[in-house]
Amino acid sequence: MSTKNNESTEEIIQEEAPRTVAPMKKKQRIQLQFDIEYGGVIGATSEEASQTVPDMSLTVRQLLQNHTRGKDGTAMVREPLYFETELPTLNDITDVERYREQLNERLQQADEFIKDDLKKAKEAKVQEAKKQKEQKQRESDYARGKELRLDDEAKKPTD
Repeated sequence: MSTKNNESTEEIIQEEAPRTVAPMKKKQRIQLQFDIEYGGVIGATSEEASQTVPDMSLTVRQLLQNHTRGKDGTAMVREPLYFETELPTLNDITDVERYREQLNERLQQADEFIKDDLKKAKEAKVQEAKKQKEQKQRESDYARGKELRLDDEAKKPTD
């Protein structure tokens, strides 16, 4: 009974799922970092005329000498920023708190300075606007005065 059972289950399995084995590909023995078949890419070409000036090239030595002597023509060198404040040495949490309070005080002073500066700039702008308005008024009064004089001269009877 057990042999019949085993045979029947094998037959059922074979009937249900026929197995096909795909042929195995030949595995490469050596793996390469690059693609052997890669043909390259044609780069972009410029249609414009070259802006290179003949005999205007400098050697590395000349470039370094010019740089150290401060004769950099078009090289943009940034100036370092040095702040007047020193960074404190913080040993414990109380030092951190004290430093935070100092920074907050400086921040408040800077905010007040900015507010005062903005106020002064606004006042200066208002003064400038008043001066421009007065100047325009003078110019229009001058033009009206000229017109009035011309009208008075035109109205005068000629003898």
